[in-house]
Formats: sequence, C-alpha cells, structure tokens
Amino acid sequence: AASRALAELALQAGDAEKAEGHARVAVARGGGSAALAVLADVLRAEGRLGEASQALSTAAEAEGGDPELLRRAIRLTPLNDAAELSRLA
Repeated sequence: AASRALAELALQAGDAEKAEGHARVAVARGGGSAALAVLADVLRAEGRLGEASQALSTAAEAEGGDPELLRRAIRLTPLNDAAELSRLA
C-alpha cells in the first residue's frame, strides 16, 4: 500500500517516471487491482493508453469482471485496436 501511495503522490507532483516505478513495485508486491489501477493512471498520464487499458483490464479480471474497471479500460483502448475492443466487450 505504501508503494501505491507513493505512486499517487509522485503522479500528483508531476513526476511520472517516479510514479511508474512506485506503481510497478506495488503491482510486483501483490497490490492487486488497486495497484494496477494506479499503474493505469500513470500510464495514461504518460500517453501510453494501450498499456493503461491493459492494466485496467487485468485489474477488472482480478475483481471478477468489475464493470467500472472494464469501462475505464474500454475508454482508454485506441479505436484502431479492434481486437482489444472486441476482447473487452
């Protein structure tokens, strides 16, 4: 939980590189869907929408198909990625 909080603080401070590092540590330490959602926020802030969508999709699956996480994943999926959009539908 500490790494996730550090990631959120770094993101708010505009330090995306540090935020990503903390978020990835949180995921690696078993932070679950909450850590994946923070990682997605960081990736989105960096303009890495496809990766952010995948992180949210994984978080949704970890939560048994959480509809809000799935909606967030769909919103970030590039429109030219038909395969990913189809998988999320």
